[in-house]
Amino acid sequence: MQWSKKAEYQTRRRETWMIPVSGAFPFYPYCMEEEVRLRDYWFMENFTRFWLAIIALEGDILFHFGNKDIRLSAGEILFIPKNTGYSFENGESESSHKVVLEVIGQNLNSDLETLGLNRLISVRSDRCEVLADQIRAIGDLIHLQQPSAVPELLGRTYRILVEFSDLLPEKKRTNNLLLRAQMLLESNFETRLTLPQLARKLNSREEKINRLFKEKLGITPMRYRIEKKMERARHLLVVTSLTIKEISFQLGYCDPFYFSSEFRRITGFSPSQVRNCKELL
Repeated sequence: MQWSKKAEYQTRRRETWMIPVSGAFPFYPYCMEEEVRLRDYWFMENFTRFWLAIIALEGDILFHFGNKDIRLSAGEILFIPKNTGYSFENGESESSHKVVLEVIGQNLNSDLETLGLNRLISVRSDRCEVLADQIRAIGDLIHLQQPSAVPELLGRTYRILVEFSDLLPEKKRTNNLLLRAQMLLESNFETRLTLPQLARKLNSREEKINRLFKEKLGITPMRYRIEKKMERARHLLVVTSLTIKEISFQLGYCDPFYFSSEFRRITGFSPSQVRNCKELL
């Protein structure tokens, strides 16, 4: 990452996630940034760890991606996939005003695939100011650095990703039902969730949800939930000192022995093996 040495700002705000939490999230807002930058300037990033949404509110910015250039003008939004190398510099305007959201997370790639946002693309929207306000609200919550703000942060991030997805050309859009189902299946592990309950929450049919998971992921929704439970179990076994019994209760298993057998069936290892031999992960 490199910045021009004499970058000038009229205003600049940056809020970065440093909230102390235990566990991992499918995705979360790592950073919100807003700046009015004066010419001349440039920036280069060889390998971004985040997915970025950049809303241009005033002026224009010239982005470079290998052999492809994109000029982002006021009223446009640019989506940059994770692991992308890029650079940008001032365009033809005297200044530029942009709002940026950086998102990261354990399941980010699959979620963005479902939303159609896992590609380099720019779109025009007459809702840029509204969407920028939503990103500012996310920044306000990040600024608090309070664990109690996490549920609202995750919810606001999910909402704006869906709104971004709705801006895509029809041919780029995919069915958001899968992502909504994944979000429900990856949450509240301590609570029992059946396929009929899932269908009611999604206002859809069991057969449709089951078919969608088999076509897109090759597994049933309930198998997906079990595998996500075991991913969570592996994480807790490695990074916490919780007992196997405590972990099993957190994941909705009343019988720790049944949990251990499920864990071995899915992962090929016992919980004790994973805890004692972390290299198996």
